[in-house]
Amino acid sequence: MARKIEAMYKLFGRYTGKQSKQCKDCCNFIRKEYNRTYFKCLVYGDTDSEATDWRASYEACGMFNNKNYTGYKIINLLKRGPRPKDNTPIDGQLTLFESR
Repeated sequence: MARKIEAMYKLFGRYTGKQSKQCKDCCNFIRKEYNRTYFKCLVYGDTDSEATDWRASYEACGMFNNKNYTGYKIINLLKRGPRPKDNTPIDGQLTLFESR
């Protein structure tokens, strides 16, 4: 299953109503029209990137029809920061300033 919806389930759980619901029925699900239609989840985050594209057919999470969410957008919690650079030389590695 997609990393996006799995993160939503992990944070908010699955929708626990009597009937199964899909994201397309949620008030946080939006459609953006450009040269085609893009689907987004307002709780997950809405950017102009495909990183926040959403599937209408996902099974709804615990935020289904919760209009009061004011926390961080989930995409911001999942972003990977820059990796620390390891500048330690490897044993036997030459630098630009030395020769054998």
